Order: sequence, then structure tokens, then C-alpha cells
Amino acid sequence: MSGDKTAGLPVPGWRRVVAIMLDMVLVFIGFGFAVGWATGGLTPNGFSLSGWPALLFYALGFAYFGIGWNYAGGTIGDRVMRIPRPRRP
Repeated sequence: MSGDKTAGLPVPGWRRVVAIMLDMVLVFIGFGFAVGWATGGLTPNGFSLSGWPALLFYALGFAYFGIGWNYAGGTIGDRVMRIPRPRRP
């Protein structure tokens, strides 16, 4: 048996919603400004992405969730909200 006592317990829906909202904010701000900075898309009000920088932003967002959920044991939002992810065999 593992030492994690929450591994088999269901997680309330509100915690999952808050975790996804936190992740979306982190992805939008973090990757948006990073791609904007790298491609010259920063504006005085934030960033503006169109064309291939926007596609890069979306690809990084999908990669963040894909790697987090499938390989890293959860995203940052999952870890903050203490949502356990089943481990791959």
C-alpha cells in the first residue's frame, strides 16, 4: 500500500474547477508573455499574438496540460489544490 491516503478518494468538483482556472491563468500569463517577449509581441497593455506566435502559444498550453496530466503527476493547479492523479504503471 502506498503512503498517500488520498489516492483512492474522490475529489470535490469545485477543487477541480479551481485547479483548472488556476492553470489557465498561469498558462495565459506565463506562456503569453514568454511567447510575446520572444517574438516581439509585447505591447504597453500586455501582449498581442497572431499567426505562428499564437499557434506556438496554443501548442505550449496543450503541452503543459498533456505533460502535467500524463507524465508529471499533475499540473501546478492540481498540486496546489491537492488533486491526486493516478500513476501510470
